[in-house]
Amino acid sequence: MQEPVHSHTKVFPTKTSNMDLCSTWKPSSFLEAMQETASENCDLLGCGRDDLLRLNNAWVALRIELFMDRYPVHGENVSFLTYPKRPRHGMYPRYFVISDEKGETIGKASSIWALLDLETRKAIPSSPVNDLIPETPELPPCLPKLPPLVTPLSAEPVIAERVPVYTDLDANTHVNNARYMDWCCNALGIEEMQHSVISHFVIDYAKEITPGQQIRTELRREGNAFTFAGYEGDTLHFSIFGELQPRR
Repeated sequence: MQEPVHSHTKVFPTKTSNMDLCSTWKPSSFLEAMQETASENCDLLGCGRDDLLRLNNAWVALRIELFMDRYPVHGENVSFLTYPKRPRHGMYPRYFVISDEKGETIGKASSIWALLDLETRKAIPSSPVNDLIPETPELPPCLPKLPPLVTPLSAEPVIAERVPVYTDLDANTHVNNARYMDWCCNALGIEEMQHSVISHFVIDYAKEITPGQQIRTELRREGNAFTFAGYEGDTLHFSIFGELQPRR
């Protein structure tokens, strides 16, 4: 039976570009796959990139939370199921279920998206897109709540400076949502990422980062938990909370 357009599944083969130095998926690869799957679902619903460009709009992530039971390894095909829920106050919830080749769920994610006016660079409170998002009572949220706000840990921060480079940017001329996770993993360091995986993370995209901005990053660690945030002066641009667990 054909899958209804309000949900969409996309299968990703594990490629070299997905993997890290331990031959498992990089955390940012999940965000890339989620974005691509959601984009195809939006195309089917009539609110994809080309549709929005005619309105001078674009989708932007506001907040994403991901839980992973295990990370896929080389040779696996990974399936991403996504579906939206009705918008509330200019915010568009979307859920993801990640499965392995056996059909077993290995991860779940919830997210909140907004529509960006490409001229003003501000979120749009209401849009004709609202009428394109169907009611989906047969698809209950796969997680009990939407992503929470991130509160920085109280530990002393490790501070660094960062300026966006060519590979950080996407077609919306700002740092792509997946690149923040790369920045975070780089801050945690090679040794940590060799011995640990991020089993749970929340990313809060507070304000977009565009070319030329000087961003101060702050990494704080308490046990297996960490927060990683980026500021320009006193303005918060993003914050991440995550939990590490030993690689199996």
